[in-house]
Amino acid sequence: MGNAEAGAFYSKVAGVTYGLRQTALLRLKRYNLDSIAVNLVRENNPEDGNAVAVLVTVAGRRPFKVGYLPRSIAATWSYLVAAGRVEARLERVTGGNGKALGAVIRLVLAAA
Repeated sequence: MGNAEAGAFYSKVAGVTYGLRQTALLRLKRYNLDSIAVNLVRENNPEDGNAVAVLVTVAGRRPFKVGYLPRSIAATWSYLVAAGRVEARLERVTGGNGKALGAVIRLVLAAA
């Protein structure tokens, strides 16, 4: 994925099958997308110096990491995330019916 459309960039979230992330995604399907906040956080990760975690929060509750920006785009976006220049939104939870759940997020550059 990774489509640009009217100033927005859409991407799948990587790493969604680890830990309790599938359970978290299943729970997210219950909520209106407008009630889900997405926060991108550049991590100090020895495996990937450009790692950007994708955290979601519903109704002001504790954030939960559902995965990461894919490595293929993280190098480009990580510096913008660190500078606070990226706004993110959960566009949809994908999969189900016997398939692993996934997430698609929308990234937009914030005004400087």
